[in-house]
Amino acid sequence: MTDQIKLVREQEGADGTVHFSMKAIQNNWNGVADGLKKAYVGPALVPEAAWLGSQKPGGILGAELDGQTLKIDHADDQAKFSALYELSGETWRLVSTGSDTEVQVPESSNELGVALISRTGLHGDLFRLEEGAR
Repeated sequence: MTDQIKLVREQEGADGTVHFSMKAIQNNWNGVADGLKKAYVGPALVPEAAWLGSQKPGGILGAELDGQTLKIDHADDQAKFSALYELSGETWRLVSTGSDTEVQVPESSNELGVALISRTGLHGDLFRLEEGAR
């Protein structure tokens, strides 16, 4: 299965994989769950389902760090979740997800950005956190 995941990742235009049997993963048949833990090393967002609603969430008004929790201020009823990103070189990497009003921040974070996600998986604009907000 991990070889199939690798092939999909190498295929141009492929967006991801679907696993048919949760039973095989839950029971770790032939070590499949162990292999998936190595193949999927970080969190991922649910793919967009724009046919269920095409309005992406609006912008974030502000964000404030309270300990290791980022409190998100917005005025958008389309937002259901948040996605926290960390800048790694020139690439934004998803590090965690949370509710539309807060998300947990790892201790060793570089430059951070947060975006709102709709119930249909549509991604709002990235809000970059100011250095002083962390």
